[in-house]
Amino acid sequence: GYAVVGTNVVPITDLGEVEEIIIPSYHTLANAGLENVSKYLDDAYDHFKNCKNQDAILSAFKALESTVESLLINLSVDYSQHQSFASRVELLIQSLSIRGYRVDNINKLVALIKISGEIRNRYSGHGSADMDVVSDDLVKYEIDLVASTILFLTRSYLASKRI
Repeated sequence: GYAVVGTNVVPITDLGEVEEIIIPSYHTLANAGLENVSKYLDDAYDHFKNCKNQDAILSAFKALESTVESLLINLSVDYSQHQSFASRVELLIQSLSIRGYRVDNINKLVALIKISGEIRNRYSGHGSADMDVVSDDLVKYEIDLVASTILFLTRSYLASKRI
């Protein structure tokens, strides 16, 4: 079935996943004023539902990329549109001053966030990617990874505003 989250209708493929990742993602984005990102998540779920796995990966990554860019803007961080996604993530992490992490842990976090881009590059036809068949489990991993990362970054942003 489907669940209505705010103004979004999302497919329920796993109830626990919907309750712990998907619904909180939409609510957290709305609380941070990032409703525009929700459109990309909607597109990712729609593409996945319609067996357009490469498009689902691309839309999921756009949601993450849009989140990073929106948070950088909200934090008044100067960056160039020509900067790589990885360098924008590093800027965001530094700007959020996420407490409790040592430098090596921050580097691991940045590397984990970059995985979404690597999957996009490999499987969605971005740039010079090979057009491999994309399995459903990899698409779900990409969407789940993106939604979890969006939750972490946006919650970190909201926490930084309360400090």
